[in-house]
Amino acid sequence: MLTLDRRIDSFFLGYGYPIFTFALILFGYLSGFEVYTILINCIVTAFAILKTDNVKPLLFFMLTFMYQLNPRHLPMKPHNSDYYYTGFVPYILIAAAVIIVVSVIVFVFKSHLLSYVSWGSVPMLIPLAAFSLAMLLNGAFVEGDELMNFIWGFGQVLVYFIIYIICYLGLRREKRYELLDYLQVIVILMSWILIIQVVHCLGVAMAEGTLFTKDGEIERRAVSLGFGNCNIVGVHTAMLIPANLVGLVSGKRPYTSLVTAVLIYLCALSTTSRNAMLFGSIFFVAFILVALINRLRGRGFKIEINRKSLIIAGSTVTALLLVFLIFREQIFSVVDVVSAYYEKMGMSDNGRYDLWRKAYEYFLESPVFGKGFYTLNLNTPNSFAILLEKFNIELVPDFAHNTVFELLGATGMVGFITYSVYRISSLVVAFRHSSLDRLLWVVAALYVAVASIVDNFVFQIFSPVLYTVIMSVMANVYDSEMQWFRKPNHSEEYLKAYEAKLKELKSQNR
Repeated sequence: MLTLDRRIDSFFLGYGYPIFTFALILFGYLSGFEVYTILINCIVTAFAILKTDNVKPLLFFMLTFMYQLNPRHLPMKPHNSDYYYTGFVPYILIAAAVIIVVSVIVFVFKSHLLSYVSWGSVPMLIPLAAFSLAMLLNGAFVEGDELMNFIWGFGQVLVYFIIYIICYLGLRREKRYELLDYLQVIVILMSWILIIQVVHCLGVAMAEGTLFTKDGEIERRAVSLGFGNCNIVGVHTAMLIPANLVGLVSGKRPYTSLVTAVLIYLCALSTTSRNAMLFGSIFFVAFILVALINRLRGRGFKIEINRKSLIIAGSTVTALLLVFLIFREQIFSVVDVVSAYYEKMGMSDNGRYDLWRKAYEYFLESPVFGKGFYTLNLNTPNSFAILLEKFNIELVPDFAHNTVFELLGATGMVGFITYSVYRISSLVVAFRHSSLDRLLWVVAALYVAVASIVDNFVFQIFSPVLYTVIMSVMANVYDSEMQWFRKPNHSEEYLKAYEAKLKELKSQNR
């Protein structure tokens, strides 16, 4: 019989705590009492990681922290609320932030997280450390807003390096397949938070008559959740598409994963973010085909048609047809928005070419360390500018809406080279001795990099957190798998034994 102490640990380290947090977040969002539920969430999460000496309770908090806020209370368009500036509300939020930060720092020392670590074996460590240093040095030796450049650079170090190290080291003792299953569960829960919030947001907009424009098209700013406008919500929903399809590939919760992937794709479309609609559609079509083919095929390329595979494939096609028939007018409206955009721009850039040119000119002025994030004066519209307008503080810098030109303009050749090396190292984690489920996870994380070809998600704070959590888990899985290949025996018999062991473990988890 479990003692009370072990029951508490089992709750926080199992699926009970993410489900509790899931319910707490939705209650706060729907009721408008999110300030209090945020404080409760931070207190309980702090207690959980200190009680268990484990980082797992922190993962779901990091994935969902920006979606705990009610958008109607935000000081941004379209609501421009003063709610977070009034009374004791700002003090509650500051207290919640202090609690979670202090608890993480105490956890790092209390759990001896940085002790007994073979730093040379940590995947991607050196490239990531070099990239982090380049972020801190953005705009070095150039006159400009040095303090804000450093602060934003430190934000990049926080989400890419510090969170990665804490998560990787905190999870390195977890069992590989248990960790993957835990990640799948919290991603499904995160997806359903987004699904419910998007549906609620659209429902409220429809009730208020603000869902459609005068021309009958879906209003581009109808979906705005947390600190995210339609583009940020779009990238989060779109990058969860391949992450949810992992369950269809691995056989763990295939029906739940499939339904969640389809609904989260529809959420990506409903944001009317052109980036999410374009790349989300590519990812959805490509990877749902990959997942279904993987379900149907047996050994090699032999197709095995069985009842379960037929049910999954048939239900997918039927569900998509029903969605199309029921929501055909709304879907055509979204298509009209996209087609009108490209017709208007003539396959052009929506002003991006000019941003790229300006960023490149800044690079020519300071080719080594760049001009710095805040020194780039690109005159881009900033939905966050109003957030601290009362205090005359610009919260978010201008972005070039392209990873290459942003790196060159803000961080120079140092940033461009170190990021390129880091990106190659992340591809090694994806493709070296890879399995399809791990590949899907890494692809979900790398969506941030792919979508940033014409946007700036790489350099934000919110999107890379989800990226880093997934990559830290995948790095642990990669490191676990590579243990087989680091041993001196690389014979054919050894490799066959390795493959047999993988099949055995996968069959146990189906």
